[in-house]
Amino acid sequence: MNFTPKYHHEECSEAQYLTEIVTERYARSQNKSLQPKFWNNLEWKSFYRQQIIAANALLKLYSLQSIVNALNGKCSWTYSLRANQLKNEIVREEAKLKNRQKEIESKMDAAVTVEDVTKVKPRKKYKKGSRFNVD
Repeated sequence: MNFTPKYHHEECSEAQYLTEIVTERYARSQNKSLQPKFWNNLEWKSFYRQQIIAANALLKLYSLQSIVNALNGKCSWTYSLRANQLKNEIVREEAKLKNRQKEIESKMDAAVTVEDVTKVKPRKKYKKGSRFNVD
C-alpha cells in the first residue's frame, strides 16, 4: 500500500508516511516549516532516520491503521514514534480493530445461509454422441 505524501510527488511507503506525520508535528512545535524532500536537509536528516527506523519496527508488530489511529487520537501530542505512551495506545487501538473485525466476521457468518444439499438436483448427463460429452 503506497501513500502520496505532502512533501514530494512520488508515492511513499507506510513507514515514510508515519515518519512524515511525526516530523511535521515536530516541525510545527519548533515553528519551522518543512521543505520538499526535507529528509535530505541536514537539519532534519538525523531525526528522519531515527523515526523511519522506529516506524519500521512498529509496522512489524502492529497494523498501519492502529498506529495512525493512535497518532491521531490520544497521542496527537507526540513527536516521536518511540514514545512508550504511544506504544500503549497502539496496543489498545490494535485490540479495538481486532474486536471490530471479529464483530464484522460474526455478522457475516450469521448472514450467510447454507442451502440444503439434498434438494439440489444432480447435473444432467449428456448422451454419448453429444458434442458436450467429454467421455
